Amino acid sequence: MARITGLSHVAIKSDRFEETLRFYKDGLGLFLVQQTKDSAVLRVPDGTVIEVFAGGEPSRNTAGITHFCFNAHNLKAVMERAVCFGASVKTQPYPLGELNIGFVIAPTGEEVEFWDIAATGDEPPCDEQGCYIKTMVHPAFTVENLAASKAFYEALGIRPKVDWGWGCSMLMDDNREIELFSGGHVCNNTGGITHVCFLTDHLEETLEAAVSAGGVLTDAPAAFENVRYAFFRGLSGEMVELFEMDPDREAGMFAVPQPGPVIK
Repeated sequence: MARITGLSHVAIKSDRFEETLRFYKDGLGLFLVQQTKDSAVLRVPDGTVIEVFAGGEPSRNTAGITHFCFNAHNLKAVMERAVCFGASVKTQPYPLGELNIGFVIAPTGEEVEFWDIAATGDEPPCDEQGCYIKTMVHPAFTVENLAASKAFYEALGIRPKVDWGWGCSMLMDDNREIELFSGGHVCNNTGGITHVCFLTDHLEETLEAAVSAGGVLTDAPAAFENVRYAFFRGLSGEMVELFEMDPDREAGMFAVPQPGPVIK
């Protein structure tokens, strides 16, 4: 069946590669899977991944993929840690239902949201491995036409969850979400958050569904290690990668992540 089943990774192209790598590795405690002179792969404890590439432009994404969200062990601790490693606070922590939420601007300019879910305030700052992050929760898109983009991702199997009028959240099979916000424009981001990668069990069928719904194929299916992948642009120009994992091959840099947290 042609559908997106979950989230694999988010990619960042940085004009300050070493500083960005230090922020996510040493600051937030993500596990370094692989590094070359101009790229790095870092794993979140839930199995999702952050890719960091050199050669970007200074960027504060105003359209396309504008931020992504981590669920942290302790919101106050992770916000303080982020600032110590070069981030600036965009939004101070505030409560929202069962969540506490805060935003920072990371060294490259990308916006990072932090949650702690149903926190009591006395949670430890990090796990035993020194990671301040539990899971990746969602990427967020600011789009030119909210209704059209919502229909586009719904055609790929991502289900509507909450409609705020000016935006919405949509749910994938792995409990992770995407958020869509109005007020964007057609984009071609060359720095900051440059693409997001979703999982599928049927690469060609899902790619065909994306193109039929208005997406534009940019990179035809190819293979790397235990994955087959392809790229397309969504309706606002956002770059999206699809991964089909081969269950019969040993996992390399990428593995199927654990399910995300259940958010009411």
